[in-house]
Amino acid sequence: MRIIPKIIFLVHLFLLPLVNSAKFGEPCNKANLCSLEGFLQCVSNVCQCVKPESLVYDEAKGVCIALPECDRNSHCGEEGVCVCNEDYFFSNRSCIPNKVFGEACTVDEEGNHMCRPDKYLECVDNKCGCDEAHSLYDEDRMECVAREGSSCVGYANCVPNAACPFRHTGSYYSSTLCTCQQGFSRSPEGLCLAIFGEMCNTKDKRCGHDMMCKNGRCECKFAERQKYDRDLNRCVSFVESPCLIKSKSEEGVKSNISFPCVNNAECKQNDNLYECRCKEGYIEGDHSCDLEYDQPCGEGIEDHCDRLAPLECINGKCKCSSEYLYYETNSRKCKALVGSPCVLGSKDFCTGGSECKETRNAISKYGLCRCTQGYLTTGGRKCIHHLLIRKTV
Repeated sequence: MRIIPKIIFLVHLFLLPLVNSAKFGEPCNKANLCSLEGFLQCVSNVCQCVKPESLVYDEAKGVCIALPECDRNSHCGEEGVCVCNEDYFFSNRSCIPNKVFGEACTVDEEGNHMCRPDKYLECVDNKCGCDEAHSLYDEDRMECVAREGSSCVGYANCVPNAACPFRHTGSYYSSTLCTCQQGFSRSPEGLCLAIFGEMCNTKDKRCGHDMMCKNGRCECKFAERQKYDRDLNRCVSFVESPCLIKSKSEEGVKSNISFPCVNNAECKQNDNLYECRCKEGYIEGDHSCDLEYDQPCGEGIEDHCDRLAPLECINGKCKCSSEYLYYETNSRKCKALVGSPCVLGSKDFCTGGSECKETRNAISKYGLCRCTQGYLTTGGRKCIHHLLIRKTV
């Protein structure tokens, strides 16, 4: 009789796991209990987690597990999984704001905003944008990039054609600034644009704003009326060449393109045009502006005396090079007086009404300035037409 209770106990112990085998979501009752090993209980005849407010069923493990702790920008979803709040999206194992460039935004008391930090956006004037002092928006990368000369710490990229040379030497970085690569130079906006003569295109290798891409190379917009100044790293306009161009887009937006003038010239309006003109005291030379006759020159003054006259700096003044020459105001040139040596065949060297004529030594290539027929020599060694002499008499 003692053997029967033992058999009944063993049968009950063997059948217990089979009786308590209902899984999550399956029907249950007093005869069909939920799995205790899975931390389940029978609620309204359906197996549920014993504490649904803090446990969630894991299908892979077949048991109820504790709910994960969601971060501040997420909440626990219907399936017991943390999901991002509205205006956030999942990236790199966390929930981050999802507003993109140009979208409306606000900043709360703690300084938080809804602009995407992975795109380095900030809330600027109630719109998602870039920190304009140090970065600008790159439409290709769809993110803010550091301007040339700005710190690249905190940004993934610099502007196109610039690099961030993080050089670690010892315990510090020797450089953390975006720097233009070779063949590119900084624009006023902090971009890196191709310099004169470099290869170019209309997308990622644009020329400087005062140049144009022609045949795959950067050159001045007005090649015949400008030259490239390597010191300024810009195209400069010659005298009587454009220095300001006003334009208007199809949308009616006005814009100006300005060009610096060559040394000693300034931009002046001439009717509806803006052209480079020599400053007072200077005269147009070969695409440049030189000092006029009798202007101070010499030590401390780098400018040339008029090279077309030609003038030389004599005793601190721009003068004609010889006592045989005088400065003719009308032609703005140095002219040789009557009787002055000259080179045979030279033109426009002798004073008006005269020419270089042979001397007795016809073998020599040199001659003397003599008045031509119909002109007479004056006391000042110049030539005057004989009809003018009669009128004065």
